[in-house]
Amino acid sequence: MRNDINWEDVKRFRIKEVWFFDKQASMLRVRILGIAPMIDVRDNEGNFRFEKPMFWVYYPHARELFARHNYYALGGNTTAQMTWDDVFERRLFASYIYKEANVYDRKIDEYLQGVDLLMESEKIKNEIFNWEHDLWQY
Repeated sequence: MRNDINWEDVKRFRIKEVWFFDKQASMLRVRILGIAPMIDVRDNEGNFRFEKPMFWVYYPHARELFARHNYYALGGNTTAQMTWDDVFERRLFASYIYKEANVYDRKIDEYLQGVDLLMESEKIKNEIFNWEHDLWQY
């Protein structure tokens, strides 16, 4: 079976990360595990139904490919040499948390809607920040 990919349909990417505390460096670090291009799924009338990942790429295996291709920011500094690997490793992208490890293995949008969903995402981000902050004694 062959499916042609129309890359214009990809509007954003889903990135799976693991946050962990590096005891040797005494720092909270993040490691990207995978990247998936997201496409919109539409019904027969062309109405948006949901968004789904096309496929997943294991990021550590794809880093060499990302490091070979330059990244050009729209309207940005064109003289700065930067690769796609730099963008991901420096976290030069906007993001929000849509799921965290939990007992029910649920995404946030399965139990919250609208603004509450974004507020929960920010709450999780703040919990990670506070957890890192509480590791230190002043």
